[in-house]
Amino acid sequence: MSDYRIERINERSFGAIRELYQKSFGLEVSEDELKKKYDTSAFGEQFVGFLAYHELLNEPAAYYGVFPLQFFQDGKSYLVAQSGDTMTAPNHQKKGLFIQLATKTYELAKDLGVDFVFGFPNENSLPGFKRKLNWQFYDTMYDFQFITSGLPLLQLASKKKLFKPIYSWCTHSSFSKISFNYDSRTALQWSPGLKRDTAFFEYKKNRNVQLVQLNGFSMAIKAENHLYIGEVSQFENEKLPFFIETIKQLGRKFYSRKVVLTLSKNHWLFSLLSESVQPKASLPIGFLPLNVEKCESIDFSKIIFSRLDYDTF
Repeated sequence: MSDYRIERINERSFGAIRELYQKSFGLEVSEDELKKKYDTSAFGEQFVGFLAYHELLNEPAAYYGVFPLQFFQDGKSYLVAQSGDTMTAPNHQKKGLFIQLATKTYELAKDLGVDFVFGFPNENSLPGFKRKLNWQFYDTMYDFQFITSGLPLLQLASKKKLFKPIYSWCTHSSFSKISFNYDSRTALQWSPGLKRDTAFFEYKKNRNVQLVQLNGFSMAIKAENHLYIGEVSQFENEKLPFFIETIKQLGRKFYSRKVVLTLSKNHWLFSLLSESVQPKASLPIGFLPLNVEKCESIDFSKIIFSRLDYDTF
């Protein structure tokens, strides 16, 4: 590994991370977007991750890091961190960089007081998390998909930059009529898990998550290549048919042919919705305890997640 130097990220690292996004995923991400995503100072810590640079080529080769958040269960508060942005440039793969960077990240996180790391690894990184980093996996996230009769303007805008200003113009009125700001009076009814407070929603709002209310249902949504629902406020079981129609109505309002709602199996809405819509297995849910003694009282299999908890949402 002498060909590489390892550095902890800081406020000057976004250019290198942006370069890795392009090389690893083919995605063009602005430094402003990255700054908003990596600014987790409201939760206690930030810049918990490491970059690997190739010494001879003088280029970023790989990155791994975690995003600190607050977790609350049984009256106890925990500093936790979500695994995110696992990236290795194609010409630097199979050099053991991912495992080295992850190990250093977990050592730093533990020193900073992080109690456990959680995440939703894709099929490419799952073997490394499971076999080499000793993550524990208890369940899987599930997607509920709804097809609407709306015009596919959102899908067009996600593929062609020409349509983005058109999409923004067409949906501005819809957003303004049904959006609301988070406060203690309008809070969605959350299950125990990641602490959803003002700081959490300000962080998500800076990353284009919107809180909307339609037909009495409150939801956290994000319009990307499809319309994604991150979370839903609790409602009575008998309102399920009305809720499903509301989702389709929301899709039409925001010109999306597909609406996706993602939940863990122990989410309050999962069983109810499964009676009408067939869920599709998505990403696995994994954990790595760092403060083992403090984590002994946590039943990781019962922690509830939704798409709102993804670092990509």
